[in-house]
Amino acid sequence: MYYINMDNIENQNTVTTPSSPEVFPGGNYARWASNLLDGIYLSLMALPIFAVFELITDGRLSIEKQAMDRLENNLFLQLFLMIGYLGYYIWFNVKRGATPGRSSYGLKIVRHGSGEYMGFGRAFVREILKLLSYIPLYGTIYFIVNMIIILFTKQKRTIYDLIVDTQVVKV
Repeated sequence: MYYINMDNIENQNTVTTPSSPEVFPGGNYARWASNLLDGIYLSLMALPIFAVFELITDGRLSIEKQAMDRLENNLFLQLFLMIGYLGYYIWFNVKRGATPGRSSYGLKIVRHGSGEYMGFGRAFVREILKLLSYIPLYGTIYFIVNMIIILFTKQKRTIYDLIVDTQVVKV
C-alpha cells in the first residue's frame, strides 16, 4: 500500500511504499464511483459557465431547445469546457495524486513501480488518451477494452495507464 512521505514537507510529490512491495490496485467499484463523482463535480462547475455564456451571447438565460442547440454546437464553448476538463484532471493528479472523486474513495494515481506522483507531461498524455473514448465507434471499442483489462487483470491498468506507466492504487 502507498502512503505519502511526510519526511520532506517541501516535496510532497512522491509516494513511497512500505517494506512490503505489494501494491493494492484501485478496485473496479471505487474507480467507477470516483469517476461518476468527478463527473458530477465537473457538471456542477460547468452549469455557471453555460449560464454566463448564454447571458453574454443572447442577453437572457434560456433552456429552450434552440438555445441548447446553439450551446452544444458552439466550438468556442466546447473548447473552453474541454480545457476546463483537462485542467481539472491534470491539476489534481499532478498536485495531489488524485481528483476529489478519487480521494473520496481512497485512490491515487502514481507511477507504476516507483510510487511517485506523475508529472504534468504524463498527466496531460493520460488525459488526452482518456479522451479517445469519446470518439464514436472507436471510443466504444477503446472503452470496452479498457473495462475488460480493469476487470480481468491483477494490476487493473488501462491502456492509457500502460502507455504513460501509471497505476491507480488504494491508499
